[in-house]
Amino acid sequence: MTPAALDRAVLFGIVQTPDLWPQYLQGVGLGDHRPRRRRSFDNVQVMYEAAANGLGIALATDELVGTHLASGRLVKPFSNEPVALRQSYYLVYRKERVQPALRALRAALLGRVR
Repeated sequence: MTPAALDRAVLFGIVQTPDLWPQYLQGVGLGDHRPRRRRSFDNVQVMYEAAANGLGIALATDELVGTHLASGRLVKPFSNEPVALRQSYYLVYRKERVQPALRALRAALLGRVR
């Protein structure tokens, strides 16, 4: 991966998390690089569709695009190891409306973090 190669592509991002590409580039040793062509989406699935149609490169987690990777619809363009990004998620719900499915989701998420 080189700055020149990145500049030939459109880098897709999500409006709500504009710092993901800078974090990623820092993680692969290109922290000073400022991509020339970026496009932002407000919907991650639409962004992945655009990437699958060859319009640019998107950052993704295996959990969200695993089936697309397995089918060949999406490919990993770089051979580097995954880069840990600073991101937070919150599970919020009304205490009196807890259902078994929500308990199971919470347990799975907490297990994944640990």
